[in-house]
Amino acid sequence: MTKNFLWLNITQAIGALIDNTFKMLTVIYLVSALNRELSPTLAIASALLVIPFILFSNWAGALTDRYSKRNLVVI
Repeated sequence: MTKNFLWLNITQAIGALIDNTFKMLTVIYLVSALNRELSPTLAIASALLVIPFILFSNWAGALTDRYSKRNLVVI
């Protein structure tokens, strides 16, 4: 692994860690604010946050391969 890819991988890992930490802290805060039992609500909330990525990632990848990424970001 070259030095450039090492820093890219570290950056990607830190970004994923921050995203997941923010997601879990948001869910835990909302559950505690609503005074609900944590286990089932946490599982449902986590599933609801992940489902769009599972459903739309393949479609979004095909879309960005077909059209200019710049134009898609602008849209």
